[in-house]
This record gives sequence, structure tokens and C-alpha cells, in this order.
Amino acid sequence: MAVNEEVWHGSTEPGPKPGRDRAGADTAGSAGAKTGNIAGGKRVVAPSMVGRAEESAALTTAVSTPPAIVVVEGEAGIGKTRLISELRVRSDAGRVLVGSCRRIREPFPLGPVMEVVKDLGAELRGMALSPVAGALRPLVPEVADLLPPQPLALDDRDAERHRVFRALMEVLVGLGRTVLVLEDLHWADDHTLDFVSYVVSDPPPMLSMVVTYRDGEATAQVRAATAKMPASVTRTHVHLTAFDVAQTKELTAAVLGADAVSQAFAAHLCERASGLPFAIEELLALLQTRGTLVQHDGVWERKDIDQLEVPSGIRDPVLERVSRLSDDARAMVEAAAVLQLPATWGVLMGTCRTLHDDAGLALEEVLESRLLVDHAGSVAFRHALAAQAVYEDIASPRRQDLHSRAADALSGLSSRPRGQVTHHLRYAGRLAELAEAAELDADQAGRLGHHDEAMRLLQDLLREEWLEPEQRGRVAVKFGSAAIRTMRPVDETVELLSQVSVDGLSPETRGELNLIRAVALAHAGADATLQRAQFIRALPDLTNAISIAQAMVGLAAPIAPGVPLAEHKRWLRRLVEIVPSIDGRAWQVALLGKVAMVQVAVGDAQWRAMTVRIRQQTGDTPRHFAEVNAFHSVAQNAYYAGHHNVADQLLAIALEGAIDGENRHRELLVRATRSLLDHGVGYWADLDERISVLINHFDRDAFERRELDLVAGCLAAARGDVGSANQALRKLVKRLEKAGAFDLIPLAANALIRLALGCGDAARAASESRRLADTLKPVPFEVSALRALPAMCAAMTADQQPGQAQELLAHWSRRSRGLDAPYAAAAVPHARGFIAGATGSPFAAARHFFAAAEGYDRLSCPYEAAQAREEAGTWLLKTDAPTARTQGEETLHSAMTSYQRLGATWDLARTTRTARAHGVRVPTAFRGGRRGYGNKLSPQELKVAEMAAGGKTNKEIAAGLFLSVNTVKRHLAAGMRKLDVHSRQAIADRLTGPTKDRVSEK
Repeated sequence: MAVNEEVWHGSTEPGPKPGRDRAGADTAGSAGAKTGNIAGGKRVVAPSMVGRAEESAALTTAVSTPPAIVVVEGEAGIGKTRLISELRVRSDAGRVLVGSCRRIREPFPLGPVMEVVKDLGAELRGMALSPVAGALRPLVPEVADLLPPQPLALDDRDAERHRVFRALMEVLVGLGRTVLVLEDLHWADDHTLDFVSYVVSDPPPMLSMVVTYRDGEATAQVRAATAKMPASVTRTHVHLTAFDVAQTKELTAAVLGADAVSQAFAAHLCERASGLPFAIEELLALLQTRGTLVQHDGVWERKDIDQLEVPSGIRDPVLERVSRLSDDARAMVEAAAVLQLPATWGVLMGTCRTLHDDAGLALEEVLESRLLVDHAGSVAFRHALAAQAVYEDIASPRRQDLHSRAADALSGLSSRPRGQVTHHLRYAGRLAELAEAAELDADQAGRLGHHDEAMRLLQDLLREEWLEPEQRGRVAVKFGSAAIRTMRPVDETVELLSQVSVDGLSPETRGELNLIRAVALAHAGADATLQRAQFIRALPDLTNAISIAQAMVGLAAPIAPGVPLAEHKRWLRRLVEIVPSIDGRAWQVALLGKVAMVQVAVGDAQWRAMTVRIRQQTGDTPRHFAEVNAFHSVAQNAYYAGHHNVADQLLAIALEGAIDGENRHRELLVRATRSLLDHGVGYWADLDERISVLINHFDRDAFERRELDLVAGCLAAARGDVGSANQALRKLVKRLEKAGAFDLIPLAANALIRLALGCGDAARAASESRRLADTLKPVPFEVSALRALPAMCAAMTADQQPGQAQELLAHWSRRSRGLDAPYAAAAVPHARGFIAGATGSPFAAARHFFAAAEGYDRLSCPYEAAQAREEAGTWLLKTDAPTARTQGEETLHSAMTSYQRLGATWDLARTTRTARAHGVRVPTAFRGGRRGYGNKLSPQELKVAEMAAGGKTNKEIAAGLFLSVNTVKRHLAAGMRKLDVHSRQAIADRLTGPTKDRVSEK
């Protein structure tokens, strides 16, 4: 909300306080002295800001050089809003728009930002807004007709939110040079905080943003909202501290309009007000009202300084000023204290208890007292602290009645403020109406994609002991759904849902409650056996077709140890049978995607036909987020199983669908899997930077970034950062084990085992291998387990246990027989090579390793192929045959070439040591560093060049490739040098010509 400089919004939670009798007026004076008095409209605030010259200058300077981000921090009453008011008057940085977060929130996302948009009014009509700006229509109905038509709804709420952010940015850009101020960010909803982060990450060039918050109430999330920004953005932190005696003296003189104030008086005020400017002004107002300020020889002093007992802080001065009002004026002040937020004249009158005299006179009296101020037709306290002081002084029965009257008055408005009505119903004790209103508020928030707010409202309601069982169950289901929608860790959700009894619930509600509990357990990464038991418990009571299918998906997923694969396949068949009964293509495709995902994970060749069915049904153009998710899920597990080409195709389709549908969250998830595939197929160019950018988007959900953490750990190991890699991979394996992510565990454990082997710790490597074997033994994930089979056998042979390695190989070969497992063609001979070498058969070992390398080549796995060739070359060098030695040298050189091209410096160094130990000459090219591409474009340079030729800016290229702008500049400069051009247009001309000789193979 755009606020006037003299209106202070917000409140603190109410608490019971005893009533207070009205005191008489103090009219004492002093002979020969001039007595101060604010009655009749005398000011209680300084006409201009004092004591903050340095802070004001810092703020004004910062916003004068956009783009800029300014944080103003300080405790309540310290002067944050006054500083902003001064900015509005004095700044030449363009227009200043102010919105304020409120403690009593409405079930609408981005409340303070939308209030700013609403206040723009007709100015919106003159902006050249694209169709995306129409996404703001349902959020600001007051100005909807001034915006473009509302675009078609997106299927994903996160995508909707991202589109709203883009729409808001369009409006901000259209305003030109602007300062956007968001006050009291400590009360902001999560969507507002996300929007602040969105703006901060890439602010428009003509925008400066100022946020204020109370230092003692700002959470880590609030502070993090402004923490990450480009280096080009100016960041200024203004921390307001309490006034000292000198500043108090200056403020007092300004309020009184005096040239001089006694030092003793200023020191007394500073001590009693704890240096808070607002408290100082309130104390001055009280002293003037009492008539206890006198002026001697031009200097203002207190009368009877030793006898006057002025309490510390604000409460008593405010209450004494209230006590001097008439009954009607006091009733109006009490109504405003209960309302807390600015209220219209009609709402204020409706909340007041019976007025004895003319209401207009009462309003005039409170406005003249300056306890309340008028702002554009609304009335409110000048500061939240004053409102709280009055609120706490109202006797409990009277306070409850006022809340009831406030609820009725606000309910009568044409645009009902739902959040405020719910708040007042709660404190009025009207519980039945409260439950209904809170549930409706949550529904409204959910419809607008404001799931964080819906979750908060439902959580508060769920904690109420007076809810009826059926209503509690229904609220719990809605709460669980909203909590899962927020994409946050849901441990607290699981705990709260577990406390809701199923006793007394209808079968349908009981089934839905058990289902949402099961889903929450899955999202929390809880024990897989518990998840399965909860799905089984839910299924008999479910009647909704999609809910039934969701439970079946949970039972078909082979993550609970000890459940036969045949049981999971039975549920898969049932899923396929019910697909035609599901309304809508999107949900049908989603279910088929789940079926194919499980099939490919367990090596069931039917996944191929199921995938063809999905592609045909969507025409390779997924539109709904559920369809995008289907392609992504199948691609994920196809990669784990070794179907790299299919995974590549499906990920490309999923990524295009996520981008076209503006589903930012799903896009990032697909890119995370893309990063894992890039690592697997050897596309490591700038991969560490790409995953670093992606990880920042998932910093609140460790499970969602599991693939990125895996790639980061593997890259760290390949480049010799052993300590970081070991720590990261160990943490990841534990998380995956807890979540039952058995399809991904082998990939992480494989890296961990190889790391131990590389450090010469065969015992630890063998121990990790046995642990992995025990983990995978009770679950049917043979296909992805093959990825770790070579490392496990290498560990056991290195630990002088070739017999255990042979048993392990036989076990997994038997379990994977007949499965659709392309990785087996490379992994099995790779494992056999270690066993053959350990049993004294170097030529057999080399033969197996060569077979493995060829298998990896077919799978496009250059890193694993290099490892197999390294082993083959090493074993050949151990023989005395000259021909074998020559082949061994060539094979080691081939492995080193691959390592150098990938940038696997740790592996390169190890292979170099092996070569030298066998007397093999190591060319200079292999003595460190990543192999260059000469005068040919690298794959990444080609991508950058193509995007630049297509008219993309460096910033757009960086966003599209998930790189920094500096990296894009480096690639672009290198590409232009290699192409021998000096402009982007010339790049386009060159790329359309015969440039094949200028482009390197991947």
C-alpha cells in the first residue's frame, strides 16, 4: 500500500491488560513562564527530519544511481518511515512508490506490490505493456480494465507466479526512473519475498528498490531476499540506531519550535525514551498536554524535574494522552486500536461503541490530538506502538465486543478484506464463523497460487482444539496439499498431519487424509516402508479417480525393501487399466509417465512402447505441467539405466514444454537432469558453473538438487578436490538412502568408491561397496546398480578379496539377465577386467577392459571409456610382450587425451604417474591443463556464437545457458577471434557459410 509519511502501519499480537480509569487534566502552570501545549492542533512531530543527515544522504545517493538496492534496518519507532518520507520529498531519483507489508495479511499474493500497482490508476493505460501484463488482472481488479486482456491460465502455479513477476517488471520498466519502497518487510508473505529476490537478481536499469524491516524481527529468509545481486547493482545498508542526547536535544527543539533546550531535559528524555525518536515525540506531547514544559530565558525545561515521574517507553505517555480525551473521542481511539490498520470513516464508526455526541466532533478531537492521522479518507494511528499501547489497555470484554463490531463493519464492505475479517472473528470468539472464513480465505489464496499463505491460514486453523472432527480432517487435507505445493521441506507438515485423528471422519475424508500423509512422507524423504503402508491404508476409502491413481503410483514405485517386483508390476498393470477412466489428457499422460518411469528403472522393456504411447498422445508437445513431468521422469530413469539417446530426446521435449508453458520450476528440474546427462556423455564445458547457478535456485530443497549435488561431487573428484568431493558425496548418499532414491544411489556411491580407491584406501572402498550391495539387495534396481558394479569389483580386488568380487559379479549378472539394461554391455566386462587382473591374467584383463571401453563408446560415455582404457593400458604395460607394451602406451595416451579434454586433472595426473612408472614418455601436451580446441570453436563457444548471431544480448545468453555474463563475454571473444570477425552480424554471416572446419566435435 502506498502510505503517507505520517501513517505508521502494523501491530503486535494483542495480550490482556487491565483497564485504566480516565485521569483529569493537569492545568498547572508557572508564574512568569511560557507553558507549552499541543491541544488544538499543535504539532507533535518535527516539521523536518533531524538527526539522520548521514543516513538520509546515503539513501538519497544510492537511489540516485540506479539500479540500486537499499536496505533500511532498525527497531520499531526508530524512524524508518520518516526516513522514507524524507526521500519522497527530497529525492531527485524519479518517482517514489511506497507499499507497506501488514501484520494482518489478506489471502492475496504480493499485497504491498499490488497496492502500488493499484495506486497507479489511469497511468497504466498509457504504458506499452505486452500481453503478459494481463496476468495482473485478477490480482488488481480495481484497475483490471486498464491492463491487457488476461492470458490463458497456465497449468502450473509456479509458472503463473513467474509470469506475474514478469508482468510486474514490465510495469516497473514502463514507469521509467522509479524508486520502489517496500516497508516492514519482516511482515511480508513468501511471494513478496520471492519477488524481491527476483527483482534483486536482475533489476531494471532505471529502478532502485528500498526495503525496510525491523532488525529484531527479520528472519533469515527476509535478509536473504536482498543478499544475492549482480556486481553491477549498487547495494547500500542503512542501519538506524537510537538517538543520543545531542540528537534528542535537536529533535526536541524542532518539535517545540525552540532555539534552545536544556541539557538536563534532553538527557532525561533520551533516557526515558531509550533514544527512540517516536517515543521522544510522544513524551513531548504528554508533557505539553500536562503543561509541565516551561521556557526560562529562551530555554525549554521541565517543571519540577525531580518530582515528575515520566515512565520509560511509550505506553504511559500515550495512555495519559488518551485519558484526556472526551468519552466519544476515546471510544473512537479504542476502535482504531482494535482495527489496527487504516480504516474508512464508515468502518471506524461501525466499530465504535455507542457515541454520546456528534461523531464528527469526536473525530475532529482525535485528529487534533494527533493520536490518529487522516490519510486519503482513512484514519489510523501515527505508529503501531501507540495503537498497541491503547489496545492492551482496553478491558477484555470490551475488546472482544469491539473485535466483533469490527468484523461486522468490514464484512459490509463491497470489497471485503478477508484477512482482517478473519482476524477479528478470531478475537471476537466467533469460532464457527472463523472456521468458515479461514477456510474460504485459504481457498482464495490457493486459487491465486498463494500456497504459502493458504498453508499459514490452514495451519493456524488446524491448531485450534475446537474444530469438529470432519472439518479438521478436511482442513488437514487442504493444508497438506498447500504445504506440498510450496515445494519446501515438509517435516513439519508430516508432524502436524500425524496429529490429526481419523476417528469420526467420513470414509472419503479419511482416505484423502491418509493419502496426503503418504504423499507428505514421500516429499519428506521418510522411510519407504512407512510411505507404502500409508498408501495401502488410504486406498480402500478413496473415491476420486485421480486420488486412487495417486495411491497406486505410490504402491507401484519399487522403493520399499522386501516387496517383490511382481507386486509392483501388479500395481503398474492396474494403473494402465484405469488410465482411460481419468478425465483429461494431461493426467492420463502423467500416469503413463509414472508407469514408464518404473518400467525403465526395473529393466522392463515395455517402457519403450509406453514411451511411444506418451509421445504419440502428446505429439511431442507437452503443454500441461503434468505432461512435462511425464517426459522428465522417464528421461531421468532412462539416463540412470543407460538409455542416453532416448534420455536426450525426452529431456529436449520436456525442456521445450516447460519453457513454452512458463513453468520455471520444472524447467530448472529438467536442466538439473540435463546437467547429469551432460556429465555422463562428457559435455563438461562450463558444467561446474552451470550447476552452481542451478544449485542457487534449489538452496531451500536439498532433495530437489540431488542430481546437481552428484555432478558437483563428481566434478570435484575428477579435478582433484578430494576433501570437498568426499564430504559432498557422503552427505548425498545418506540423503538418498533416507529418501529411498535407490535408482540414483549407485551413481553417487560409484563416485565415492572410486574416490577412496584413488586415495589408496582399498579397505574403505571395499567397505563402501559392501554397504552399497546390502542397500540394493532388497530392491529391484539392478539396471542402475550396474553403474557401480565395476568400482565395487575394483574395490574388493584391491582389498585382496577377489572371491567376493566374483560373487558380486555373478549375483548382479544373474539379476540383470534378461533386463533392458544397455549399461550391462560395458559394466560387466569392466568388472570382469578387475577380477581377471587380480587372478593373474593380464591379457584377459586387458581384453575385458577393451570390450568395456568399446561398450562405453557406444553409450557416449567418454569418462568411463577413458577409465577402462587406462586399466587396459596399465595391464598391457605389466607384460613383457613388446607388441603389448606398444599397445599399452598408445592406450594410456588415448586415456590421457580423453582426461585432458574433459578437464579430469586428477585422473590425468594418476595416469601420467602410471605411465612414467612404466617408463612411458609423457608428451608435454599431457602435463596439466585441459586440452584446447585450437582455432576451432568449442561446443560452448558455438552455442554462444549462435545465440549472439540470433540477436541475443550477453545477459540473455547467460540466462539461457546458465552462465555468468563474464563467461559469455569470454566465449564470445574467443569465438570471434577464431572466426576472424569483429561484429555480431559478421558472426551470423560466418555461421551460415562453410564453417564446419571451424567447429570442433563435442
